[in-house]
Amino acid sequence: MVVSQYLAVRILHVLTAGVLLGTVTTVCLALWLEESVSVRLLAWLEGAFWGGTSLLVFTGLGNLVAFGTPPIDSEPGTILAIKLGCVFVVAAGSVVRTFAVLHLQRADISRTTNSGVRLLYGLTGLGIGVVIVLAGVLTHG
Repeated sequence: MVVSQYLAVRILHVLTAGVLLGTVTTVCLALWLEESVSVRLLAWLEGAFWGGTSLLVFTGLGNLVAFGTPPIDSEPGTILAIKLGCVFVVAAGSVVRTFAVLHLQRADISRTTNSGVRLLYGLTGLGIGVVIVLAGVLTHG
């Protein structure tokens, strides 16, 4: 039973990471390719993003409990520390992006082509991609 619980947590973690990366990439591409994107949709996606990020963090902690943390002076420990640092940077950058979207929403702007928001979504996607690559290196060596 315990093994199946760890497997479920791990699968949920990987699926959530994929959905977050796919969603952020899709929004970034929509902002690049479309004339404008609905601010209401962006605000809704921000809420979904933070829900997914929370799920990702908690399932990641579950994975650490299940598989243990490597010593920091080992190569896997160093990669884990870099990965957690990247997660923190992505989260901090996402706070800025969320406030930018909320600012647009409070200004009663219904659609946007804002290049700053586009850049923030692009950087978020890049950051999530880096974290996923580090996770792959950590998992598969």
